[in-house]
Amino acid sequence: MDSRLKSIYKNMKSRCYNQNVPCYKHYGGRGITVCDEWLSSFDNFRQWALSNGYTDNLTIDRIDNDKGYSPSNCRWVSQKKQCNNKRTNHYITYKGCTKTLMEWCNELNLNYGKISSRIHQYNMSPTEAFEFECNLNFRMITYKGETLSLRDWCKKLGLDYHRTATRLNGLHWTVEEAFCKSRKNEKLISYKGRTQSIKSWCKELGLNYYTVQARITKYGWSTERALEGR
Repeated sequence: MDSRLKSIYKNMKSRCYNQNVPCYKHYGGRGITVCDEWLSSFDNFRQWALSNGYTDNLTIDRIDNDKGYSPSNCRWVSQKKQCNNKRTNHYITYKGCTKTLMEWCNELNLNYGKISSRIHQYNMSPTEAFEFECNLNFRMITYKGETLSLRDWCKKLGLDYHRTATRLNGLHWTVEEAFCKSRKNEKLISYKGRTQSIKSWCKELGLNYYTVQARITKYGWSTERALEGR
């Protein structure tokens, strides 16, 4: 126990006073300090820790992130709770309540990485990001004259469900783009008012894929010429 407490004590002082450690800018660089009572004596810190619920599975946490390490501003919490108390947390208001993104994901049983990506990378609103799966499960898509759910289309076409869903809802691609480009980024071509991959066109028209691909990518033929052989 003392070994871990000494490590916590050492790291606490280091991030507040050692300008050479990477995290100094988030602590000492912001004016975060260790109170004189603890700074002058490990025994004082140890006594406070053991009297205030310390166990080896908890970490030290500052209640107010703009104040330093002291008995009145510190507590022992789980790693999960400490993450929710970080200064850099993204707070989100959803249905009238405001919580950190991590707290929302835990409450709604959502994958944090996926939700964070939807909000920060694809610029979805919190409602869109949280209700994404629910909306998709009820969304029916018509493609080539047939109507199925997105999940059923992905199974039928061998597509990655989450990648295709993000392209449709997050990037607002057309169904043709999402379904065709999900297949290893195949080149899309338009012909007679429709758009699909070279491979799909070849299958539909009974053409040799490699011949058509060479005509378009190697020889620079137009789509019409490549598909019609003129």
